[in-house]
Amino acid sequence: MAYLLLILMLALKGFGLSPLHALMFWLAGVVIIHAIEETGGALWVHFGEISGNSFVAGLRPLHGFLFLVAPALGLQLGAIWLGFGHGIEEVKPYFIGLLIGAQLGDATFSHLIPTAQGYKRNPGLPSAVMYLLNGLLVLVFFHVPLMASPGLAIYGALTGACFFAAVLPSLFWLSKDR
Repeated sequence: MAYLLLILMLALKGFGLSPLHALMFWLAGVVIIHAIEETGGALWVHFGEISGNSFVAGLRPLHGFLFLVAPALGLQLGAIWLGFGHGIEEVKPYFIGLLIGAQLGDATFSHLIPTAQGYKRNPGLPSAVMYLLNGLLVLVFFHVPLMASPGLAIYGALTGACFFAAVLPSLFWLSKDR
């Protein structure tokens, strides 16, 4: 996966894109690869089994994608687009915080914690490691604009992390099997 993204970065540089545009494409590429991994591995079946939610576990691929993967994909792609000002404006601290929180939250609550709890089948785990790295790198590289509005950045990060922290408990709560 890293090689594919490196090739993407080099190709974008060849088109004369700014470093901010290249970063946006990198982040979006990782998000899309993560969604492909989750969809290919039927993440909704895995989450349905963890939460005891037979409805979610029985979803067909299109419905599972629309129910579980698409909202996360849309949240993160939207945060990238809005956070980096469409590539032409200044960085928006709330949306960058949202992206950081979403990527760290997705990696932690959807992939690392279930794996640590013994759930071996975990679609999206390989690219979730990239989420940890991306979230930390964005935090380091954009700490100055983020600290210009720390309240907005923290609010965004908490919103993104809570979105993913709520997924499995919500599926458990919605389960008819509980």
